[in-house]
Parts: sequence; C-alpha cells; structure tokens
Amino acid sequence: RQAHTRLPVRAVVGLPVWLFGFNTLSDWREFLVRLEEQLRRHQFVADFIFFGHGEYMDPDFADRLATHQLDYLIWFLPAPASVPIMAMVADQGVRCLTVGDRLRTTPFPQYLLRRDRALREGLVGWKRAGLTAVEIAVDRADWAGQQPALQRVLAKERLDLLITELRVDDAGPFVARLGRRPGAGVLFLSDLSCSVLFQRAQAEMLKLLQRCRVMVAGSPSVPPFQEQNVRIDVARIEWSKVAKRIADDLAADRVFGETKPVVFEAKWDARVDLNEFCH
Repeated sequence: RQAHTRLPVRAVVGLPVWLFGFNTLSDWREFLVRLEEQLRRHQFVADFIFFGHGEYMDPDFADRLATHQLDYLIWFLPAPASVPIMAMVADQGVRCLTVGDRLRTTPFPQYLLRRDRALREGLVGWKRAGLTAVEIAVDRADWAGQQPALQRVLAKERLDLLITELRVDDAGPFVARLGRRPGAGVLFLSDLSCSVLFQRAQAEMLKLLQRCRVMVAGSPSVPPFQEQNVRIDVARIEWSKVAKRIADDLAADRVFGETKPVVFEAKWDARVDLNEFCH
C-alpha cells in the first residue's frame, strides 16, 4: 500500500526539545504536548527534535535542524548560547521564534512567560496567613533576575528575607535545614531545582512541606509517594492558552514583524494537592 498524506500539510514546525527537561519537568511536557495539539488543529506538523546536554550551543545542531526541512522553528526556553544556532537556521530561510521566561537581545519574535506578579500575589497571601519571613532557596543566576522585584514586595509586606544558596548535590541535609525558622515559608525560584530535590531527597522534601508553607515558580515534578494531604503553592502558567495563542498566531501569520513580546502571566495557586504533580 502506497503511503500518502490524508490531509494537506500547511507547514513543518520544528520544536527543539531538551531531553532532560522533557523527561524531568511537567511544564515542559504539558506545554510541548499542548502545542503539538494546537498546531495539528491548524494542519501544521510538529517535528520534535531532541537534544542532550551541550548540543544546544553546538553548530552541528544547526546542521541537524537543517536536515529536517523546517518552515518554522519554535524554541522553548532557549539558553543564550542557542541564539547563534537559531540565527544559523534562520539564514536558511526558517522563520524562528522563542518562548522564554526573560527578555533576550534577539531578532526573533518572543513569547514571554512572567511569574513575578503571581509570586507577589503569593507573598501577599503568605503575609495575610500570618507568615513573617520568606526563605528563598536559589542559585545566583535565578536570584539576579528576580532580586529587585521580590525585595520590594518583601519590604512592602514587612516580610524578613532569608537567602539560602541551593545545594542539590547535598540534597538531603540541605532540605533538612530549610524552613526551620518559626513563621517562615520557603520559596523555590526554579522548578528544575525543586524537582531535582524531590528526586534526590523526597522524604526530606515531604517533611519540609509538612512543617511550613512552600511555593515554587513553576510546577514541580514529584515521584509517587504515600503521604496524604501534602500541599504546595505554585506560580504556574496556563499552558493551554500559550499553545493556542502561538498556533493561532502562526496560522494568521501575525507573529513575525512584531517588535513587542507577547506576555503570559502566571497564576498563583495556593495549597495545591502535591499528588497533582506526580509522574
């Protein structure tokens, strides 16, 4: 039987996918799966192109992308070192855009994911619930981008700030030290770091959630567990809206030529059942 296309294909859309992120993080999986569904609705074909550690900045990866004969390229959360790779692909006539959590100097259209408003709402909610301090478990890169905005909120709400540098290599003892101050909540600015801690020190993370409020910028990925009524606060993006907007924009050809990013604001969800994030 000869193979043939049952429906006309509008265009091929390349989706570079960091394999570790796709395997580890629920946000990566949900966004990319929903984006494929929305692209298919407009008769675009989503071509998933997986890459490993370090490939995102290797010129050979641009050559591999070129072999896929793409019409569009949508790069989710690209590293700064990926921009030259995108430029090499764009030079071959592929129309590129990015979906990221910070503005970058790039010639490509950008869809921007913002969580600062949701984090502010969460901190205000913590203050109203009687908390007096926030312990932020963070690496230097994440803190540099969010430090001014968060410090203003903490000062306005008169919440004490405690900074604890992330130690995922020593996960168990590190987590066991968090949240010990009475009246303090713990904030993770990286869903990746939080997910890694759940993988490496799940028992300690569950105890942390039982002794204090915990909030994550994003959706953590959690291995299955037996404890009941374990809850966590999250500042999360509604990925179905992001995916639909991007696919609709591509179909209407209204994304290219735009100079301002399209912004999606996260929502603060309080005391979500942790089982929702099990995988």
